Amino acid sequence: MKINIDLKLTENRLQYWRERRVRRMKTVTIHDVVLASGCSAATVSRVLNGRHAVAAATRAKVEEAIRKLNYRHAAFERRVVAIIHPVYEPNLQFAEGSYPMTLLGALTRELYARNYRVMVVGECDLDLVTPDRFCGAVSMTYSDRISERWSREQPLPLVIVNSPRRPHDQVYSIVSDDGQGIELAVEHLYRRGHRNIGFLQVTDVEWSQSIREDAFRRAMERRNLDSSRLRTVSFNPFLYEPLGVLVHSNATALLVAAEGAGHRVLSALSLFRLRVPDDLSLVCWEAANISECTFPPLTTVGQGLAAIGRCAADCLDAFLAGKPSEMQFRIPYRLTARESVKEL
Repeated sequence: MKINIDLKLTENRLQYWRERRVRRMKTVTIHDVVLASGCSAATVSRVLNGRHAVAAATRAKVEEAIRKLNYRHAAFERRVVAIIHPVYEPNLQFAEGSYPMTLLGALTRELYARNYRVMVVGECDLDLVTPDRFCGAVSMTYSDRISERWSREQPLPLVIVNSPRRPHDQVYSIVSDDGQGIELAVEHLYRRGHRNIGFLQVTDVEWSQSIREDAFRRAMERRNLDSSRLRTVSFNPFLYEPLGVLVHSNATALLVAAEGAGHRVLSALSLFRLRVPDDLSLVCWEAANISECTFPPLTTVGQGLAAIGRCAADCLDAFLAGKPSEMQFRIPYRLTARESVKEL
């Protein structure tokens, strides 16, 4: 029996297997990390998976070997990112159109566009975020506990949104420029003739509270205006009392620095029989898809959520590529003028 052999096809196949063998020979495995670090396979595995029962000196040796060999765990190739979400008030936090859901959408859109897979993990389930499952994480919470734990125990990159990093934290931080946002709002009201401007802040975050209060005072004092019409309250659905104080202070305009509170302020003002903008002009921190649907549509100071998403993905890309990167980023706000501010 005569057998026809395509020598060219056979040679191509042989070349393919030779190249595949070379690639396999060049691939750095966990065994190479074991040899380079002088530690056991079990110890190296504990370090890679973020386990706690490893001495600091031993962990440092393993991490140094990983850096020198440029070892990449399988999860790095899968490109799976954990988005850490706060778990308090779940019904409010996951409501459609809420600020957390809007931010989550901006992050996932950008990560998907860069071929990352995304999994949302609650803050109470941080033990699930290990290097054998994920290549990095983005945190939407304000918890300092997360950044402390990550810097101490986790080899994965972490990007914290809306929370500043401290000098010793080995995490990326993306914050919106609150001072610039307050300045935008005050300038917008000032150009339209408002001089008696009230400021209402609804927050439970101490660092953000002080930054916004100080920014409001500075913006008013630069224009020789009274900055005493200022109230800060904890986040709650009842704003009648602080609004009542500001309404009776002869303010012609109100700046509400609270994400997601614009529609509640409108509702509370209606109980005082005040019309916006005829009786009181209003500038709010509110999602664009919400503020354009209120009556009247609200003039809004909004975070650059798309820019935050791009910046978070850039941080992960830089870390996985082994490229140096800044650790702290500040994103400017944008003002959208609508019908809730009257010209005086």
